[in-house]
Amino acid sequence: MALSPISLIFLILLLVIWVVFSFREIIVLLKKLVIGLLSNRWHFTDGIIVMSRVLDDCGGARTGPNYGIAFNYKYSVDDMIYYAGFEVRGFYSFALAEQELSTRYRMGQNHKIFYNPKNHRKIVMTPGTKGADVCSLFGWIVVLCMSGGLLALMIIATLLTRSLIAHRYDYGITT
Repeated sequence: MALSPISLIFLILLLVIWVVFSFREIIVLLKKLVIGLLSNRWHFTDGIIVMSRVLDDCGGARTGPNYGIAFNYKYSVDDMIYYAGFEVRGFYSFALAEQELSTRYRMGQNHKIFYNPKNHRKIVMTPGTKGADVCSLFGWIVVLCMSGGLLALMIIATLLTRSLIAHRYDYGITT
């Protein structure tokens, strides 16, 4: 069963979009991993939480509830005061998010902030890389290879099919 030309173009476009999306995700994860590795050498200072609140559920039917905490830090480096905002997601209930807010992220509480000595506005709460980011990177590389390979096979098959059809017409074969 052969695909119509419109269906084939649609499938190829869909694969191209998926390859581009996969490539973008890989770049984002590589950037996170590089910052994580570099942050192991960053300096630290004390930051104070100046605002914190529980974020509404942004989960869905597939992912389930996903509450979070948003908080802003105030910190100083070389007598300059900076502000930074963070979000922590992954709480399955409003009560759990509230409990975490009251214990770890309440207003006025001090935390260590790790900042880039060359750019004091670049900060992280915990230096280093996360294993989940490495696993995600590996997964997206696999997805990219599979979708890129499928895209290449579809393009090659399309070109070969057109070539064979043209070849058959050149020799007068009609079956």
